[in-house]
Amino acid sequence: MKRYVALLINHIHKENNILFPMADRVLDSQLDAEIAEKFEKLEEEEIGEGKHEEYHRLLKQLKESYLAD
Repeated sequence: MKRYVALLINHIHKENNILFPMADRVLDSQLDAEIAEKFEKLEEEEIGEGKHEEYHRLLKQLKESYLAD
């Protein structure tokens, strides 16, 4: 499990520090907005409306339960 967590941390770091800044430099704001809109539509159709928010609430509950000070 620790190796998987390390893999995810590395993946997120690359997205945040390499991929997303590169996309910001290459995509104009109109294309960026179109991509965001299409992603949101796909998310609603494939995952279901409100699921993203539901997962964020679950994550918050888990953090509060297991990572509390």
